[in-house]
Amino acid sequence: MDVRRKELLYVAIVIGLLVLVFRNLITSGPFSMLDSEPPPLYPSFPPYFSLADYGTFGEISVSTVFFYLVSLLGTLNAEKIETIAPFVVSVITFHFAMKELYQYNPRKRRELVYKDFVVYVLPFLYALNPAYSSMLYLGDSPGILFAMSFMPMVFLGSYKLMKEQSTKNFAFLSLFTVLSNLVYFEGFLFSFVFELPLMVISLMEGKTKAILLMLLSIVVSFASQLPEELFVYIVDVTAYKPVAYKITYDIFIYSVMIFSIFLSMVLVTWASRLSKEGRKEPLALTFVSAFVMFLFVYLMHYPLDVPLLGSLILTITTFPQKVFLLSFSLILLSFPFFRFTWVIFLIVLVGVFLPSYSPLSSTYQELNFSPTYQVIPQFYEVYSYLSSHEPCYTIVETNIQTYPYRIAFFSWPGVVDVVCFNYQVNEEVKDQTDGIKYVVTFLPLNDSELTLVKTFPGNPTAYLYENKGYQGLILYPNGTSAGGSITIHQGYIEVKDGDYTGDVILLIGRSFFLDAKSYNGFVEVHLNQGKGEVSFQRYFYFLYVTLPISLVFFSVPFYLLVKDKVKSLKTRALTRKIGHKDLR
Repeated sequence: MDVRRKELLYVAIVIGLLVLVFRNLITSGPFSMLDSEPPPLYPSFPPYFSLADYGTFGEISVSTVFFYLVSLLGTLNAEKIETIAPFVVSVITFHFAMKELYQYNPRKRRELVYKDFVVYVLPFLYALNPAYSSMLYLGDSPGILFAMSFMPMVFLGSYKLMKEQSTKNFAFLSLFTVLSNLVYFEGFLFSFVFELPLMVISLMEGKTKAILLMLLSIVVSFASQLPEELFVYIVDVTAYKPVAYKITYDIFIYSVMIFSIFLSMVLVTWASRLSKEGRKEPLALTFVSAFVMFLFVYLMHYPLDVPLLGSLILTITTFPQKVFLLSFSLILLSFPFFRFTWVIFLIVLVGVFLPSYSPLSSTYQELNFSPTYQVIPQFYEVYSYLSSHEPCYTIVETNIQTYPYRIAFFSWPGVVDVVCFNYQVNEEVKDQTDGIKYVVTFLPLNDSELTLVKTFPGNPTAYLYENKGYQGLILYPNGTSAGGSITIHQGYIEVKDGDYTGDVILLIGRSFFLDAKSYNGFVEVHLNQGKGEVSFQRYFYFLYVTLPISLVFFSVPFYLLVKDKVKSLKTRALTRKIGHKDLR
C-alpha cells in the first residue's frame, strides 16, 4: 500500500471511530452542556447592537462571520460540528506532526514498533484523555478544544521555523496560529505556549530571527481577530475583578496541579540527560509544561490587576482546566524526542489518569454523550413566545449569579428563572426577586406575586409566570423602579420618564457607551424634563476601523503561502524549460 492510500485509510479510521464514539450526540436533538447553550432555530447574522441581546453588542469579527456561515448548514448541525470536529482534527494534526517530528533508526525493530505507536496510537491519546474530554462539559468547550486541535501543527510550524527561517515556514506557522484564533479568541495565547519551548531553544542557539518570527506569528494571530480580542480584554473581562484564591480553593485542583508539576519535573530530569546528547526539545517541552502549571498557581494567588495583561491572565486563572490541558499536551508532544522508552509512556499515562480517580472509564463516560443534556420541545416554544413579546428576555444564560443576566433555561426540566437581576445596581436593593421578570415551571404555582401568562402543553407542560414585583430596566440610583421607556435607535438609546429631571440607571451594562457615566458597571443617564439619551456610535466607528485590519492580517498567511507556491511553480517550470534545452 502506497503512502497516500495509507494516510487516507488512517484518516477514514479516525473519522469512523470518533463517529462511533459520538453516535449519541450525532442523533440527538437540541442540547445544552453548561454554558454551551441550545442553538437557536434559525441562524442570524451577528448584529452590531441587538435588543434581543439585552442591549449588548455583537463582536463582529472574522470568527463570528465564520460561525454564522457554519450555522447555515443548520444551527443544530453547526453545534454538533463544532463539538465533534475538534476531536477529529486533533487526532489528524497530531498524527501528521508526529510523522515529521519523530526520528528513529529503521534498522532497530523496537524503534519501528515505538514509531508506529507514536505516529498512529499517540494521536488518539492526545484527544481521548480526561484533560481533553472533560472540557466538553465546561464553558467555551467547543472553542477551546477547536483551538487546541491546531496546536500540534503550531508546534510543528515553530519547529520548522527554528530549523529554517524562511517565508514558507513563517506562513505555515501563521496559518495555524490564525486558524486557532479563528475558532477561539484565546487561540493566540495557546499558540504562544506551544511556541515557547522552541523560542527557548532558539534563544539558547542564538537564533534571534526565529524568535522574532514566532512572536510575529502571534501578533498576526491576535490582529486577525482584533474586534473580538479588544472587546474581550478591554470591555468584557474588565467587568470582573481578579480575586486571590485561598489554599482551600479546591483540593482536587491542587492535587492535580501538584501531581502535574511533580510529573513534569521528573520528565525534566529525564530529558536533561537527552539534552547532553543534543536533544533539547524534550527538556524545553517538559520544562515549559511545569512552568505553565507553576505560573498558574502563583497568579491564582497573586493576581495582576494590570489593564489588558491582567484581563488576559484572568481568563486563564479562572479556568484551571485550560492549564491542565496545555500542560499535558506539551508533555505528549515531547514523546517523539524521547526515542524508545515505555517508562516515559507509563509515567505520563499514570500522571494524567491518576488524579481523575477513575482512569480510562472516566474519559469514555464523558465522551458517551447522554440524552439527558437534550432540551425538551417546550424550550423553543417559550423562547419563541418571549422573542416576539419581550425581546429583552431571550438570552439563554447558564449562570444567573454573575452579571445582570437575563434568562436562564439551564435547569430544565427543573424550575427555571427568566431573570433580570438588579441586585448589583444598589446595595439598598435587598429583595433579588425584584429583578425577576418571568418564571418558568413545570408545575402550576399558587403565588400571589406571580401572574400566569401562558401555558405550553406537552410532557411536561410548561407554565410561564410574570412577576408583579418586577421593577423594569430603568431604576433610580436608590434602586427603586423608574418606570419609563427605552427606545433603541441607530447609534443611540433614547430614555423617557415623564417630567423627571435627574439621573436614572439603565440595566444595560459595561462600557460601550463612551459618553455616559458608569454606575457599578451599568449606564447612568441624565434626564432633563423626562428625556435623555446615550450614544454608542463611537463603538461603531471602532468596529469599522478594526474589522478591515483583521481581514488584512487574517489574509497574510494565505497570501504568503500562495505567493510561495506560485514562486515554486515558476521555478519548476523554468527548470523544466532549461532541461528541455539541454536535451536538445
